[in-house]
Amino acid sequence: MVGKTTREHPKTEEEQLSEAAKAAFGWQGTCYDAFTTTPLMQLPKTRSAEKFENMCADVLSKLYGCPFEQYGRQGQKQNGIDLIGSQIPSMHIVAQCKNYYALPYEKLRKQLIEDIEATENLPFSFPTFIGMTSLEQDVVTKDIVLNTIVPFKVEIMFWEDIQRIL
Repeated sequence: MVGKTTREHPKTEEEQLSEAAKAAFGWQGTCYDAFTTTPLMQLPKTRSAEKFENMCADVLSKLYGCPFEQYGRQGQKQNGIDLIGSQIPSMHIVAQCKNYYALPYEKLRKQLIEDIEATENLPFSFPTFIGMTSLEQDVVTKDIVLNTIVPFKVEIMFWEDIQRIL
């Protein structure tokens, strides 16, 4: 057959993703072979309180665009906070990290409320307190913590929120 031409069809999304994966990673399968996980990849949790605090500091630094560091050290009275960061001088953002692996949410709620109340003893003011936990989302905990009446904004980040930012 002389003069036969082939007509190219538009590439499917799967074909486009496969080509991108091959180009970027040398991947040889289909895009569904390479990307079979959910959009939110599950990161492994750590049992180390120090590693969890470091992870939280990284998340907050990325989220707020300023460095976060540990406030004090283990054994010192920290007045309800573990981390502190400042976007501008004298405007601190503080965080409490709770690396609870499989404890009841009631304990998390109780401890976060105590930590929020303990911030009254800090020698500086701050506009935002962030509770961070390795536990999964819980609407009751979120409602209780977010409805605490204090002169600053209270936020809570669960494991899903932390993963999303990392």
